[in-house]
Amino acid sequence: REEKKIRQTIAYELETLLPYGIDDCLLDYNIIGQTRHSEILSALVSRFAVKERISLFGENPPFIGTIMIGALPVASLLSESGQFTGSGLLLEIGDREAVAVFVEGEKIVQVRHFAFGGNAGNLCRELANTMACLKWDGIMGETPAQIFLTGAGSQMNSVKEELVRFFSLPVEAVDLSSLNEIVLPDEIKGSWKAPIMNQALALAVHDYKKGQGFNFPLVEVVK
Repeated sequence: REEKKIRQTIAYELETLLPYGIDDCLLDYNIIGQTRHSEILSALVSRFAVKERISLFGENPPFIGTIMIGALPVASLLSESGQFTGSGLLLEIGDREAVAVFVEGEKIVQVRHFAFGGNAGNLCRELANTMACLKWDGIMGETPAQIFLTGAGSQMNSVKEELVRFFSLPVEAVDLSSLNEIVLPDEIKGSWKAPIMNQALALAVHDYKKGQGFNFPLVEVVK
């Protein structure tokens, strides 16, 4: 239960689950529940992949405040803004895969990747199976009350229609620019495409706080 002990041991615990050494990864985690024991949601990224991306900036990269994963910045911002009223789901749908971020109030409790080839019916069935498992394992207390959509693939009308039909839940397209604390410059508003640009906006305005989302220790890459 103690934060210090968790920080000292989590890397060793995770190493048994990885196909490669923990030294090849960057690690962050959130404590999502504490009773007799702590429930922890952890994320790891390849140290090499981060180095490769930073190298695109050349020998003098700019200051990089936050390194996060995929759909997590959007989910974190929605959660911090009070958009999730209880259990919720953010779906980021691309051309070939979908990322599902499951949220309980202000905490991200699970992230799953699914193959997506345009068949919304298959995706719905896989999501339903995942929700059942999360509920069975006690990770989520109830079925999500709402579904948020983002990503280029979410612009397909059939995706939203199938989600509504299958789950009988409200499905809302995400537009982070509509949040009260965000004001876009006039020159950007005309070309703004929320499904494609939500992630970039979330990263630009995200105020990282330990325990909300993930941030990987860039200093370990630089050295």
